Amino acid sequence: MFVLAAVATSFSACEVDDDHLRNETREDVDWSIAKVTIYEDDWNYKTSRDGSSYYYADVKVNEINNRVYKGGLICCYMYDGDDMQTQLPCTRYLTDGTNYWTRTIDYDFYKKGVTIYVTDFLPDGEKAENPGKMTFRIAVLE
Repeated sequence: MFVLAAVATSFSACEVDDDHLRNETREDVDWSIAKVTIYEDDWNYKTSRDGSSYYYADVKVNEINNRVYKGGLICCYMYDGDDMQTQLPCTRYLTDGTNYWTRTIDYDFYKKGVTIYVTDFLPDGEKAENPGKMTFRIAVLE
């Protein structure tokens, strides 16, 4: 019985490689945070070749320069009410009282901008409604 417990414990042990954990303080690190509101008229609707459809909006973010694009960090959060933020990508489970569906919100970034996507997976291939006004926080670390 002792051998069985020892073997089981050895599989649950973990080892941290200190070479991959670094806490660096650098004077050459710049960061910026932008709060962005996308309105109903800002969303574009697209249907892909495979038949899937989604809404997207392009947001200009000048802080995403070549240095950030190649080695920086971009995080995007969705404001979910007044005092809650959710990191993207995220999936929500929604209902209108009769139907149930999922909504996925995600993003891509490129030099000088971010594209935010909203994809609703509706029953029977119905066309999704425009997501309407949504607010996001984009954090850029150079």
